[in-house]
Amino acid sequence: MSISKILRPLVALCVLVFATVLPVTAASAHDRLVDSTPAANEILGASPSELTLRFSAAVTDIAGGNVVTISAKQQGEVSTGELKIDGDTLTLPISAELNGLYSVAWRVVSSDGHPIEGSYVFGVGDVTAKELADYAAGLKNQQVGQATTAAEEEPPGAAAVVWASIAVFVFAAIVIAVIVWYQRNNSARK
Repeated sequence: MSISKILRPLVALCVLVFATVLPVTAASAHDRLVDSTPAANEILGASPSELTLRFSAAVTDIAGGNVVTISAKQQGEVSTGELKIDGDTLTLPISAELNGLYSVAWRVVSSDGHPIEGSYVFGVGDVTAKELADYAAGLKNQQVGQATTAAEEEPPGAAAVVWASIAVFVFAAIVIAVIVWYQRNNSARK
C-alpha cells in the first residue's frame, strides 16, 4: 500500500474535523450587551426617565428570567416600573428622581437560552468622575467572589473545542509518522 493511499483519507478526515469543529467556536459565544442609556460610567445632568439596555440579539422573554435593577449607593434599590422587552432591547421606566451614584445590575436569558449578566455604574447631578470610578471599583471588589463562582459553573466553551481540534491533528500526525516509518522499514527489508 502506498503512502498516498493512506495520506489522502487522513487529510480528508482532518479537513472534515476542522469543517465541523470550527463553526462551533463561533456558535458557542453568548449574546452581549452592546448599548445602554444611561451608558456605563456616564454622568448625567438630570435624572433619566428610563433605563434602556440593547443586546447583540433578541432577549428571550421568560417569566422571571429577565431582571434589571438600579441601586443607589446609600439608599438601595430604586423604584422602577415594569420591565419591557422588545426584541433585543429592554426598557425600565424610572419613577424616582435620581441624584447621586447608581449601579445597574442585569440578568437576561439570551437568544440561545443561556442566562447572561452584567453590571455597570452611572451618576446623576453633582458627581465627579473620581467618585464614580471609586464607586465602580468598590462594587467590582464586592463582586469578585460571585464572578469566580459563576465562572466555575460555566461549561467549557470554545477553548475546549480548539484543544480537541489540536488533539485530533496531533493524533493524525502521529498516525502518519508511524505509517511512513513502517513503510520505509518494510521497503528497506525487501
